[in-house]
Amino acid sequence: MTLTKRNLENVFVFLLLGCLFVTLAAPGNAQNDEHATVRRVVDQFFAAFQQKDLTGVMALWNDKSPDFVAGRQNVQQAFATYHKIELKNLQLNKITVETNNAIVQLVAELSVVGTQANASPTPLQMIRTIHMVKDTGDWKISKYMTREDEFAEKLV
Repeated sequence: MTLTKRNLENVFVFLLLGCLFVTLAAPGNAQNDEHATVRRVVDQFFAAFQQKDLTGVMALWNDKSPDFVAGRQNVQQAFATYHKIELKNLQLNKITVETNNAIVQLVAELSVVGTQANASPTPLQMIRTIHMVKDTGDWKISKYMTREDEFAEKLV
């Protein structure tokens, strides 16, 4: 089979369009990769949280965050309040990634058991917003906010 000039032109156009498609699709893939990485950090956070692993939880925080110490204290308080923490469902409602910042709006459904004797499991729903920054190539938590805290911050 011999290629005519027209066939060669068609092959060239298809190759050019294919290269263009791959080039245009790459930023979307990078965005999807960032979303997946942010999602993985949130999953790791809740895995460490339900294991009551303070070191694991705090390893996911940006140690330069102004909220680092308060975040550590809040986690310690939760660990002291509950004998057992079990994640039942984690729903990430919205993930926004912009360059080196990410915001995750989520609902976590937990079953918690208090430290009192004969305490029974209690359902707990946490509506939270996690702010992250990209620090030396890794996503780290910079803020962990309740819906009320986030609303109050917007009013100021």
